[in-house]
Amino acid sequence: MAAPNPITHPRLFDSFSLDGKRAPGGLARIKNGGNRAMEYQEAQTPGEVGANLILRFQHVSRITYGIELWTKEHFDTWNPWIADIMAGKDLRPNPRVYKLQDARVAHNKINLLVFTECSSLLDLAPGKWCYEVSFGEKPKQKRIGGPVKAPANSVEAKIAALGAENKALDAQLAALNAAKKGGK
Repeated sequence: MAAPNPITHPRLFDSFSLDGKRAPGGLARIKNGGNRAMEYQEAQTPGEVGANLILRFQHVSRITYGIELWTKEHFDTWNPWIADIMAGKDLRPNPRVYKLQDARVAHNKINLLVFTECSSLLDLAPGKWCYEVSFGEKPKQKRIGGPVKAPANSVEAKIAALGAENKALDAQLAALNAAKKGGK
């Protein structure tokens, strides 16, 4: 089955939902953000020709929606919606995390958001207003890249084996000394 597109499903691309609740208003435009930025590092191994790109980390995505309101019903749904969003912000240091459903940014896998700010009421045109609401991504913590400690080489493995052998010999010597003292 093909993914939906804005031509065949225009209402799907007009708004977004947080935790299954559709944003109020008639239209929610993406004003800024919604992209997935990654940072790469160019690295070259000694003795090889050419360099490789290594993914260092993914930047946290930010997204700002312009929620356009032009009817009484839009404003009636706006007030309880923004009150709920603002209440989630007050749960610091761990603000409420919302599950985002937005077909426009689904390909970037931006799934979890926290509320960051809301603008004042902006006048777009006679009889049409807008609030700009911003969110920051709350990605699940996952480590990328290599292990924190470099793997041991053959010399370090020999040193560890000799250290274990020394401990065993020290334990034998201590037992013999204890038996010798006990026999006197």
